[in-house]
Amino acid sequence: MSWKRFDPRLSSRSVVIYFLIAQPMLVCVYYNYVSPSRTCVSHSAGLNRTGNKPTRAESAKLQQIDSDEIKRNESKAGASDPLHDAGKPNPNPGPNYTISYQKATPANYTDLFWTDSEGNCRGSSCKWPMMPGATRELVSSAPEPFEKIPLHFLENFKNPCWLRGQTDLNCLPYFYVLGMYKSGTSEIWDKIIAHPDVLSKVPKEPHWWGPRRNGYTFIPIHRTEILQARNHTGGKDDSSFEWCLNFYKASVVPELIKTKIATKERTDYYPKVFGEASVSTAYSIGRGWIETFPYAAEPPYTNADLMHALQPNAKFILMIRNPTKRADSFYWYLHNPGSADQWHERVVFYTKCFQKCIQDHNLRFCAYAADCPYDFIPNLQVGAYHVYIRDWMKVVPRDNFKVIRLEDWQADPVTTYRDLIDFLDLRKLSVEEENTILQRSPRNQNKRQHEQTKPETLKLLNDFYRPYNVELGKLMGDEKYNYPDYNG
Repeated sequence: MSWKRFDPRLSSRSVVIYFLIAQPMLVCVYYNYVSPSRTCVSHSAGLNRTGNKPTRAESAKLQQIDSDEIKRNESKAGASDPLHDAGKPNPNPGPNYTISYQKATPANYTDLFWTDSEGNCRGSSCKWPMMPGATRELVSSAPEPFEKIPLHFLENFKNPCWLRGQTDLNCLPYFYVLGMYKSGTSEIWDKIIAHPDVLSKVPKEPHWWGPRRNGYTFIPIHRTEILQARNHTGGKDDSSFEWCLNFYKASVVPELIKTKIATKERTDYYPKVFGEASVSTAYSIGRGWIETFPYAAEPPYTNADLMHALQPNAKFILMIRNPTKRADSFYWYLHNPGSADQWHERVVFYTKCFQKCIQDHNLRFCAYAADCPYDFIPNLQVGAYHVYIRDWMKVVPRDNFKVIRLEDWQADPVTTYRDLIDFLDLRKLSVEEENTILQRSPRNQNKRQHEQTKPETLKLLNDFYRPYNVELGKLMGDEKYNYPDYNG
């Protein structure tokens, strides 16, 4: 067709034909250069493939195709964020998770070791040999969690969770702050749970993995929450693993369920996590192992072995501080009013008692079971940091275990915090978010007025810890861990 200058004398038929040809071109220009969908398809034209005007049915079909194409392109334009579909209808919803509190019931866990006549495992006994580092002795020490914690957790939760039945959601912490006392654990905990992707509605120190599962029933803090979990469990103590699960169900698991988003694959995902911070977890293993293994030279297993076998991907954070300063701070924190003379007498008695224990047994035995007297929450022995750290490093991969000195946190909180967030695999924060979190008031600092500790008391403590500090520096491969004497 040859194009000529438009002549107003052309017939009306020619004008109609000219418009029908030009209209598809204008539509194409609009979609390519004006419309945000930026698409142009040949079937948008007002003519069908034969050059004739489409039928009503053909026209409706072509309009629907165009509409679908535009929607697809608009969807692609918004798909840069993998979670961009949050809030949109989900064609693949997961179950409506529920909270079901379980009673503690007597159980026979002999099936954990059940094999048939040919020596093949049967039932739950097939599971624990697949857990890292699990031994018959370790499983016997805590059969209930080995029975109830699965090999694999739900893939649509970042936090370790699993189902019992169709919808009953059970969860354990994603990370643990292990200790030590008066080493900044409250401060670190406060800054971690301030991260937008960490849930904060879990009380800081339930102490289940250490003291409570071994018979500890005292309630120094969180009385309401502890008694609530005890009531749900139905027992007079807190040793059942159901107490542990009920404790989290009553506090943080309902919040975790509310964090649901939809991924670009339009499936439900729960990206937030929660943690736990009980400083006793680092060292408190009870004394049952002494009765079970009366001839053992030292503990055959620790909480590190147990928790890594049950949660091989959990993150563990251990806070430490100059051990002399830590011990001094802890005494005055517990005793108000205290006495410098009484504190000196305790240090004299304890250091002599601990040295006698080492002569009768060995350092590792005494670090976990010193009878000076034995306490679920001991004072001085926990300053032999290298004993506990070595046990954790022996079984937990370094990518999942982190030691933080309070001194490093105080000297450079920004770098330490960024490193911690990276270790926990949490979202990197903006500078403004970091500043807001790090400017929060310090937590649980010992500001009580007390007498001045005697110089001879500090000397006894420095002498006591000095060889252990040397070993810690060797273990960590850094002399900064070889703490100098503290003189007040």
